[in-house]
Amino acid sequence: LLIESFSSSWVYFVMGCTECIRGLLAFVSCPLFGKLSDIIGRRVCLFVTVLGTCAPVCSLALLPVYHPHRMYIFITLLALSGIFSSTFTLTFAYISDTVQKRGDRVTAYGLALATF
Repeated sequence: LLIESFSSSWVYFVMGCTECIRGLLAFVSCPLFGKLSDIIGRRVCLFVTVLGTCAPVCSLALLPVYHPHRMYIFITLLALSGIFSSTFTLTFAYISDTVQKRGDRVTAYGLALATF
């Protein structure tokens, strides 16, 4: 789909720029989501980050197949999903908050690592 939307010589450039923007947004937003989760709660922030991370794939599923700007929307949402990429760190903070016993916490961390 990417090669059909962009010429084959531009696909790597477009994806490289997308991942660069995604990484920069993650670098800026992860500490902000950490502070926000301290204020409004980890569950709400986890829910928002999971929704934001799933948005690019959901756009492919929900937009019509022959939508003229389908891949442009996907690429834009993929780049912007970097804002919501703090799911991993919020999961570990949530485990730290909810699991009291140290031995159980190690097991919970291991299970969380296995899911990612």
